[in-house]
Amino acid sequence: MSKVLKNAVIGGGVAGLTISRKLKDVTLIEENEYNIYQPSWLYTSLYGKVEKKKRIRDIYIGNLIREKVKEIDLGERRIITDKNEYAYERVIICTGALPNTALIDGLKEVIDEFGSFSISYNEALKLNSKIKSMKKGTIIIGITYPIYKFPPCAVEFSLLLEEILRKKGVRKNFKIKFVSPFLGAYPAKIMDEVLSPIMREKGIEIISPFNVDKIDNNKREIYSLEGEKLEYDFAYLVPPFSGTNILKECINEDGFINTDKEKLNIKGYDDAFALGDVTSIPSAKSGATAYLEAKALLRRLNGENTVYDGRTNCPVYVGDKKATFVVSNYHHEALRIYPKRSYYIARRFLDIFYYYLMRHNWIIDNYLERFKI
Repeated sequence: MSKVLKNAVIGGGVAGLTISRKLKDVTLIEENEYNIYQPSWLYTSLYGKVEKKKRIRDIYIGNLIREKVKEIDLGERRIITDKNEYAYERVIICTGALPNTALIDGLKEVIDEFGSFSISYNEALKLNSKIKSMKKGTIIIGITYPIYKFPPCAVEFSLLLEEILRKKGVRKNFKIKFVSPFLGAYPAKIMDEVLSPIMREKGIEIISPFNVDKIDNNKREIYSLEGEKLEYDFAYLVPPFSGTNILKECINEDGFINTDKEKLNIKGYDDAFALGDVTSIPSAKSGATAYLEAKALLRRLNGENTVYDGRTNCPVYVGDKKATFVVSNYHHEALRIYPKRSYYIARRFLDIFYYYLMRHNWIIDNYLERFKI
């Protein structure tokens, strides 16, 4: 066994990089060479944009082990990779969430044909090709399962696709239907009251609650648990997501790590923590949430008597060069924030300068103060 790692961080996404850059005596374990800005897949699918990514070594200069983690034994404090085995004093798991198309019968066949903006760059390119080839028909966009990454993504996609079709002068050739398992297009009630009227105003039919049961892609039919059947010509659906397979304990039925929602420790352990999409905490699975969790845990590990308050801050494009933000925490419902051009500019700034902001967190922190609850 190699030397004992004082602070082992597993995963080089937003949470892993944020805490690794600031925590002392840290070793980051990540198999991939690049950090990928996954929201860029949305722009690939709609506009054909190139995937935005950067070498982890250009963001983080500390100890880095490029190996695939196979298993973590929390009781024995061991990390087993495809090449080595490591002991640790403290572990922070930030491995993210993975698409699980197998949860919905027929969903894999839909994504194999139409692509996805939620899974990979190649799937986003496939989706872009489908959008370019569309002439007319019924488009179904939506959420197939209550647990998924970046809650605004499906709403954003529907509004931006509508804008593309409208500006091409072919909007009249398409019906756009949006399906959601929630009581509206968006899970947070107050923000749904902001977003759903915009969607309806642009001719997007919202069908909710619609819990997807199965899909017959050959017949072009989607069936719900409520007994409804919808027909489509094109389907762009957000898949369910599941957590990790590197833990054999402390995970729920969807594979997410049972995590204290305030202290961010893995329940039952004071030397193991989880951050970001891999956790079971009741907060949005998004980069902004992962960042805020990492900052909260960093303060705790540095001796501050503080907790994570569930704060999230998700930007949402609504088309026509406007955007809004979904801001909430454990103690307050989402703020009612109506779209503005200035919010669109802020979102564009994040998209363009994402990796600069990763290295200069104070800019993000100052901006987040504007929306403090």
